[in-house]
Amino acid sequence: MDNLTRRIFLPLLLTGIMVIVVYGIILTSYEQKRRADNLEQIRFQLLTLYELRREDIGNEIFGGKRLALADTLQKMRFVHDIVTVTAFNPEGKALEDTSGEAADLTRAELDQLDQVPQFVETDYRDLRVAVLTTMVEVIGERVGYVRIRFDLSKLQREAQSSYNFFLALLLTLFVIMSLTLHVIIKRMVIRPVTRLRDAMTRVRDGRLEISLDIETKDIIGELAASFNEMTAALKKAREDRSEAIVRLEDSLVALSRKAEELAEANHRLMELDKLKSDFISSVSHELRTPMTSVLGFAKLIHRDFAKLERSDRTGPKAHALARRIDGNIAIIIEEGDRLTSLINDVLDLAKIESGSIQWRDREVDVVKLGHRALRAVEGVLDKAPRTRLISSLPDHMPKTIIDPERLLQVLINLLSNAIKFTPQGTVELKARCTGNVLRLTVADQGIGIPPQELERIFDNFHQVRRDDSPEHKPHGVGLGLAICRRIVDHYHGRIWAESDGEHGSTFHVELAVADTTATDNVILRNK
Repeated sequence: MDNLTRRIFLPLLLTGIMVIVVYGIILTSYEQKRRADNLEQIRFQLLTLYELRREDIGNEIFGGKRLALADTLQKMRFVHDIVTVTAFNPEGKALEDTSGEAADLTRAELDQLDQVPQFVETDYRDLRVAVLTTMVEVIGERVGYVRIRFDLSKLQREAQSSYNFFLALLLTLFVIMSLTLHVIIKRMVIRPVTRLRDAMTRVRDGRLEISLDIETKDIIGELAASFNEMTAALKKAREDRSEAIVRLEDSLVALSRKAEELAEANHRLMELDKLKSDFISSVSHELRTPMTSVLGFAKLIHRDFAKLERSDRTGPKAHALARRIDGNIAIIIEEGDRLTSLINDVLDLAKIESGSIQWRDREVDVVKLGHRALRAVEGVLDKAPRTRLISSLPDHMPKTIIDPERLLQVLINLLSNAIKFTPQGTVELKARCTGNVLRLTVADQGIGIPPQELERIFDNFHQVRRDDSPEHKPHGVGLGLAICRRIVDHYHGRIWAESDGEHGSTFHVELAVADTTATDNVILRNK
């Protein structure tokens, strides 16, 4: 209820503060007006005081009666709250001052006094004073000036005391009113609402026997009555629902089981249908290309042999035909190798996913196996004259338990891909051991892999297509990396790729170090 209390009292508090602010503004304006009226009254009093002594002061200044003038000024000084009285000659030089420390009038002050008496408020010796300065005339002739300083301290104290009293009165009334409203609202609103909230919490927890006894004739009483009706209806509905649940429970369980079976079967069918579509699309394209080449070049060879039979077999034309036949046979062999590789990939993936593949595990020296992989991709490297293959393999590394042919298959696949996608630059094979983990790394300076493709490249039939690289077109059907991941996953290892999409790619393979305490060094497993 703290939040509700704040929401109720905050507007009241803000309203009270606004009232105080408005009242303070009004009170300040009132005090300023009252102060102005008081200053005007003081000005009138000082002018009256001066008028009473005007003839005496004028005659004494005109006649040069300094002692009499000083006595007259002292008499004026004894009037209540007069601080000092000073007389000046026509040039503004101080003649007499009740304090003995009078300063001469400035030229600016003299110019103003020639027009009208000056009444200002200023500070004098740590006091706030009102100063009246006026010209003294005798028979219409200016004979000097008089300045009277009046102490405003009492006026300020009275104004401040009045202001503080009214402000304290307002704050006191505000506090009393706030406390009274707090008590009233808490008793009439907060407590009933708190009871209603607690009852709703218990109902939420399932205690439908709760009933409120709030009988006030207001909105809260109506809420309590509605709450009691609601709990009764909920209790009856729960009883009805329990009976319905008992009747339908067996049917729902059976339907749920059937629905799960159908959903699982439907999901498998969808996956198989997608896999079939992807497989047919990719394999049909990859099979058609080399088969077209094989058939085309076979026809050329057949025609060239016919020409060779009809021509002089020792002439230059015969040698040219022989060279062309040899080249066409080489293309047929190359495309046949492509078909063989494609068929092997499809068969390997099928065996791995069906669990019929045989894993011939034994202790393997990854350094030697890495050199084997480097030699195996020399044929691929010959087709990339601007690509350089380097090795950063150490002399010795701990061994791992794995099927060597499968690990070799992984390394050859990674190295072949790196060479194919590196038009110019280096491809490097590295290996290192950290703790109980062996890491093999293939890094290239090729076209790179878009960051959004780094995880998908290990999916079945997925190939990276880059619109910004016209030199690159997909190779194979996208099974090589998928097979690599399944081989590495089989040995509880890890394979992943890193690339910024522009400056080459790096593939890492991590495997566990072999347990040297194992007694069997060759393991044949079906999985």
